[in-house]
Amino acid sequence: MNTAAADAAAFRLPILTLAARLAHTANRAVDQLHAIVLANAYQRVGPHGGYSELNADGWPLQLCLTLGPERTKVRLLGDPGWRLRYPKDRLKASEAALAESFVAADAAGLLHSAKDLLSRAQLAPEGIEAFRRGFVWVAVNLAAPGAAVYLDAQPLGAQAWMEAEAWLEYILPTSRFARAVIASLSPLADLASLSLEGCTPADARAKLYFRLKQALPLTDLGIELFTDPLLLGFLHRMIGAREMNLSGLTLSIGFSLADGQLTDVKADVCAHCLPQSTAQWSALIADAATIMGVALPKLDAALHDGTCEMANLGLGMDVARRPRLNLYLKPPGMTAERASAGLPDDSHHRLQRALDWLVACQDNDGAWRDYQLPIGEACHWVTGFTGCALAEAAKPRIDAALRAAIFLEHAARERAGWGYNATTPPDADSTGFALRLLRATQCSARAQDLDLLVAHWQPQGGFSTYFGPDHWGDVHPCVTAAAFQALPQEEQQLRYRALLSYLQTTARADGTWPAYWWCNHLYSTWHHLKLLRRFGLQARFPVPQAIELASQASNFELAYAAGIEWFCGRGERARRLLLALFDRQRVDGGWAGGFNLRVTDPDCAQPWQSPSGRLYRDLHGIVTTASVVFVLNEMHHG
Repeated sequence: MNTAAADAAAFRLPILTLAARLAHTANRAVDQLHAIVLANAYQRVGPHGGYSELNADGWPLQLCLTLGPERTKVRLLGDPGWRLRYPKDRLKASEAALAESFVAADAAGLLHSAKDLLSRAQLAPEGIEAFRRGFVWVAVNLAAPGAAVYLDAQPLGAQAWMEAEAWLEYILPTSRFARAVIASLSPLADLASLSLEGCTPADARAKLYFRLKQALPLTDLGIELFTDPLLLGFLHRMIGAREMNLSGLTLSIGFSLADGQLTDVKADVCAHCLPQSTAQWSALIADAATIMGVALPKLDAALHDGTCEMANLGLGMDVARRPRLNLYLKPPGMTAERASAGLPDDSHHRLQRALDWLVACQDNDGAWRDYQLPIGEACHWVTGFTGCALAEAAKPRIDAALRAAIFLEHAARERAGWGYNATTPPDADSTGFALRLLRATQCSARAQDLDLLVAHWQPQGGFSTYFGPDHWGDVHPCVTAAAFQALPQEEQQLRYRALLSYLQTTARADGTWPAYWWCNHLYSTWHHLKLLRRFGLQARFPVPQAIELASQASNFELAYAAGIEWFCGRGERARRLLLALFDRQRVDGGWAGGFNLRVTDPDCAQPWQSPSGRLYRDLHGIVTTASVVFVLNEMHHG
């Protein structure tokens, strides 16, 4: 199946049929606009590995309904180029989606201004590289003229409000009122996005979306419309006395392109930040529509049968005090099957989707790349790690693992072994995973590469990552457990007694093994338990205690915690952790990365006692997703 056909198959969603019904237009017309706002034709301009933050679960699409006193306006909102990993590629897709969307929606008169807004991404302190999660969201009206573009303002950093003021001064005939609003809001709120909405300069609005820095009454904003009883009553019914993160409330204010004056304000509440049942959402929507006197389309069936879910609910108010209710709907989330025992019913399917995503993220040269340290992007290490996970789990996808092995073979022509990337010294961890990948793909390992790994074996047992400096040359548990599996059988036999002594020395009383290069013990402990299982040594060591994770634990931590519980025979606990992990799997099949890698300071011997060093996040989630693959494959086949 080619890419375009695959995209069509993946995204011919029931929510699009709902959109066509509500807009009284043809399915084919909705499909065409859907492909435009997502820039589907540009999804192969670069490697995959990006994801969308439009919705909490990674869906790059929303169906937006604006219910006013006269009619219902229906829009599609999309995140163009959402799959693409690198900002330069997402920028190309965003530019294409912007141009095609405004023309298709009969809003070509605003296209120049929309392009100017997108060009302001270049003003971010880090340039376009700051836009790792996309530049703009694009919306088009269905069966009516009109389009919109929303530029992410967060990468503009501390200068975001200043850039907003400069943009409004450029685009509005007079910006005096807008400047006064910014002077009032900037100390109290963070700018979320800049937006342009409409058909022509005569009817268009420039909008600022923002979030409060701290909880405060809306009367403190100094904008009278935000104190309207209807709007305040709406927020009270939505939130009431319940706790919600401030990021769950997004406010906006609009200015007319015709005269620069205030047009409207709006308050949107995030459904993910304020979880409620479908019945509760239906009741809230019906209640709000009744109070506002707007007609409510028939949505109950769609909300209950899995056609869509709530993404946001908002209320807008124009200067004439006419309210509008805004419903933002998304495709249903990727919720895990609640099996009663053992692995969740869909765990194999989840694994296959993760494997497909990793294959799609592979660069044309066969490598995977992630992280961004001062020494650059991780390449050789991430390729070995990910390729090894893929090769051990996915015989049908062995071609991708083989391409990775060939890449590493070529990369090692100038020296023995592999490192973090081509500019760093070779290390035992990267070399170990590369050798495991070569073996799994039946590629021949060179003697000098094996010799380099063996040279890192210390007489007391265990591998050092490097030969120094300082404590970087010590034995590191998180490297030893994984690298020992890369040794040929005869080399393992020679070091078996030393390995056993090392394991007994480094194991902690609670049954875990510490980590030098990771934020906690989970990665190291899981790889040790896998090693123990391989050599039948489980009975010689204490069983790790049950793991209690914080609610904000990363996907990386969830995966290894589930794997540890599984190794320990606590199947029910492992299943619950997997269900939590599966609920976070994005629609593209991957998982978001986290701040898990610690570059420990060389003068620090035991970071598990006194952490020293900086944590880094796998920006594209490749190492996190490969870790899930390692764990799930062991559960299925280990």
